Amino acid sequence: MRTAASPVAPCMTIKQTRFIGDTGSGHHLVPRCDVSNADATEYVRELGYPLTLNTAGGYVAPDGVVDVDAPVFGDSIEALVLRSTPHVISIGERCQAKGYAFHWPAWSAHPYMVTPAGRIIYFEVEGYIPYVTLDEGDSAMKWESALPAESSTRESDQADPRELAPVSYTHLTLPTK
Repeated sequence: MRTAASPVAPCMTIKQTRFIGDTGSGHHLVPRCDVSNADATEYVRELGYPLTLNTAGGYVAPDGVVDVDAPVFGDSIEALVLRSTPHVISIGERCQAKGYAFHWPAWSAHPYMVTPAGRIIYFEVEGYIPYVTLDEGDSAMKWESALPAESSTRESDQADPRELAPVSYTHLTLPTK
């Protein structure tokens, strides 16, 4: 992982491509063909440590790692390059390492992330799978435009998402014997 003092690696750009918002992947992933198509193979770096991923297609070692421009997040992502993979954004990395929050209100087709600065990034859903596009304009839409055209009777679809996010948690301490 780079520190603030280390040089910034060049970023490749992947436009108009949906990334799966994955809570089961600890790594951002991009397919090798995207790196080749973007003429960004020279941007791929060695990972620096041995890593084998247990995927649906079996055990896979990444080709390396590449920085991908992610304007929707206001930064870049460090993605593993795999021979064959869907485009994946690690929800866990964004939340635990970068300070984001991820919310999917009950009954809603509009999951979203909240950046550390409080900006909302919406995901689109297809087949119960959340997707985000790294291009700024595609995912950072207004809440009203993300709602279906027909009127909804579900309160969660009509409320401002910031009101749906938990503000505090109640901790219950059970008595010990």
